[in-house]
Amino acid sequence: GIIKFSTMLFERGRTAVDCCVPNAQEQNYLTLHLAIEQRTDMLNIAIIPGTSRPQALNPQVVAWAKDQLAGREDVRAEVVDFGEFNLPLLDEVIPAGANMYQNDHTKAWGAKLNEFDAFIFVTPEYNHSISGSLKNALDFVAAEFNHKVAGIVNYGADKG
Repeated sequence: GIIKFSTMLFERGRTAVDCCVPNAQEQNYLTLHLAIEQRTDMLNIAIIPGTSRPQALNPQVVAWAKDQLAGREDVRAEVVDFGEFNLPLLDEVIPAGANMYQNDHTKAWGAKLNEFDAFIFVTPEYNHSISGSLKNALDFVAAEFNHKVAGIVNYGADKG
């Protein structure tokens, strides 16, 4: 049989290319639909720092990620730091999936994320996971990430 994973990347016009990867256990193929943008405009990418810890390495890694995109004429990359939205510990009464935000900080955070077609999360590994501050920021919103692609730049201090 064939197991299909479909990923919708962007709202605008696209074509799908099937990439088949052999599955050694069942001699099946995993079909991964990669959306290739037939773009006539610029791709807007948010680079989201994964920590707000003082003296973290994160700003240098964020700068490196942004530099990787700097030479492209079809991409606009912007660093979007959730720390600038003064998000407290999650304080929304209604779950984010309902998209019924009550607090101004959540509305502002969600509106900013809506500006982007894709996301790159630059995060250190904390206890084999993402940082608590990034997890908290992500818990505030949901629909803003729907049908958009995300990538992760991850690093660690110990065997990372």
